[in-house]
Amino acid sequence: MPKEIHSSIPVSIPEVREMLLARKKDAEKQMEELTYMQSVALDHAQLISKISAENAKNLVEELMTTFDISDKGAITLANYMPDTVDEIRVLLDPESKTMETEILEKILEMLNKVPRLDKKGLLEEESPVEEELDDYAKEVPEDIPEGLEDLMD
Repeated sequence: MPKEIHSSIPVSIPEVREMLLARKKDAEKQMEELTYMQSVALDHAQLISKISAENAKNLVEELMTTFDISDKGAITLANYMPDTVDEIRVLLDPESKTMETEILEKILEMLNKVPRLDKKGLLEEESPVEEELDDYAKEVPEDIPEGLEDLMD
């Protein structure tokens, strides 16, 4: 039976990700699991999120106040984090028709200043530095199995 909806507030995908991660943590403490739909939504949000929830909230507010963009338009930009002015035009279709190219370029500059998440969900600046592996420094076993000698060249 569907639940009754009393009110709704639009939120960005990074915010949904944060909510579901908190719900998952609470569920694990109580020895429970997320429902199937929550689990699917969390997987999707983790895959799609390009910025943190806090950065998304700040970006949405800044876009709405600075450029007078609707909350849904600002959330759409935070969700997709477009890379070009043309992408912004498409995402803000009704609103962008009245905007000049200079304004859209300023929006793009604002979007480019927001730190992005890496594939592991960490901010790029916080990601652990991967040690460079020196293939030549690795020890090669002296006894090479038969038939694989040619592969060593």
